[in-house]
Amino acid sequence: MNAIERKRFTINTVSDGQFYFNLKANNHQVIGTSEMYTAVASAKEGIHSVQFSGHSVQIEDQTV
Repeated sequence: MNAIERKRFTINTVSDGQFYFNLKANNHQVIGTSEMYTAVASAKEGIHSVQFSGHSVQIEDQTV
């Protein structure tokens, strides 16, 4: 499962200095993007939250 692997997350910065993270699949396709954070530490906490709860959440693909 992608969400439990730290290497699947990247933290990015936008022009106004805010931070967000992307979650990528094994093929490097972005499969999730976070909200904006004012501090990189907050983005890291967001990643931790996704990792902690991501393995216990049942995901339903509604694109098909």
